[in-house]
Amino acid sequence: MDYSLPARCHMAQPKAVSPCALIPAEKRTSNERKALDLLVQGLLETEVFVYVPERGKEWTEVIARKPGKEPRGAGGTSAGWIAERKKEFLTEIGPGGREPKTGWLKFGFPLTYNSDALEALYALALAGAPSDARLARALEAVRAKEGRDGRWILENTLNGKMRADVEARGKPSKWLTFFARHVLRHFGA
Repeated sequence: MDYSLPARCHMAQPKAVSPCALIPAEKRTSNERKALDLLVQGLLETEVFVYVPERGKEWTEVIARKPGKEPRGAGGTSAGWIAERKKEFLTEIGPGGREPKTGWLKFGFPLTYNSDALEALYALALAGAPSDARLARALEAVRAKEGRDGRWILENTLNGKMRADVEARGKPSKWLTFFARHVLRHFGA
């Protein structure tokens, strides 16, 4: 069911950019080039992490009222009921502006389906994306998190959810430091 107000999932975009970017440019098919271009543009359009619909909470309240087992319209399914409400909501109210996904400003490694701004910037760097004014907020977030020792702190972790812990939360991370330095070097920040 399409419970989400945005038209597409933004959380997984960096996950799709990275493998496409690792295909040597001269070996990419036309479809791979198109896909990579679309994904890169999607990240740029949302300034990497500014994609949360302003009226997302209002939408959540609408779908929280979904009916029980009684007929729900559009074939009597929950999906039909939600689709009708979404169309009405977007027509009458609209999604509003976009707000930052604040969780994307807590850098971590490794990450699951959800990304963060650093991972997205790293994926863009791998893809050879040029510097762009729409990356300014995300790059500033990376610069702001650099410690006095020139390293970045692990803020988000899957420790305790994997067979082995990778690094310690709240401590400098060699992986985040590597990614951040690569990103800042690539984008000349």
